[in-house]
Amino acid sequence: MYSFFTPAKFLPEGCGFRLYSPGHLLWLLAIGLFTAALCMVGRKLSRDRRLTLARVLAYTQVCLELIRDIYLIAAGGWKWNYLPLHPCSFTILFMALWAAKPSWRLGNILYGFGLVGALAALVFCDWTDQPLWQFQSVYSFQCHGMMVAYILMLLVCGDIRPQGNGMRDCLIYLCVAVPVTMAVNHLLPECNFFFTNTGSEGSPLEILIRLFGTPWWLIAYGALALVLLYLEFLPWKMQEKAAAAG
Repeated sequence: MYSFFTPAKFLPEGCGFRLYSPGHLLWLLAIGLFTAALCMVGRKLSRDRRLTLARVLAYTQVCLELIRDIYLIAAGGWKWNYLPLHPCSFTILFMALWAAKPSWRLGNILYGFGLVGALAALVFCDWTDQPLWQFQSVYSFQCHGMMVAYILMLLVCGDIRPQGNGMRDCLIYLCVAVPVTMAVNHLLPECNFFFTNTGSEGSPLEILIRLFGTPWWLIAYGALALVLLYLEFLPWKMQEKAAAAG
């Protein structure tokens, strides 16, 4: 038996959920509605009040992350894989840093990397081994949903305006973060930060692993990331060129 607060480490096998099950789709619908509502609220606020809202949301998310870890440590359910080295852990940090001091470089990273990463996490959940309504599963949906809603609110309201060359900022971040997390993954085999050991179940990374094998799939993984980043920033680059020409 398990309860809502049973850490994932102590859950029995087979108690998780399936990708795109009714419960999963219901979570995605709820997150979509919350995101739309937050964007509408953001548009009605002045920039100063919207920045205050962004600070409340970002700092609350940091606190929730800390509370989760403190509880897991106290309950004996903490694992090395909970170190804040996941892509979305960095996104929470960048949300808080942007809220403290808005920056176009941080905006580029939140848009180019944080938004797509959070969306991918929601669509290809890597916590399907946990029940939908267990607290870590609920938190995973909540925090990734908050990332999407937060970034889209700032994007829709014009507080984040990606630069045409913003891909460069994302690449600098990845060139620092990926080697560090790969080293940690090597030292701590139970970890899979940035999914450089294996992809989550049902994700496109599983297809790359089957097609190219280990370790060559990592090259395809990197190439896919570059293509996605290029496509994300291409409209902004074209808009800047059109504005300069006109």
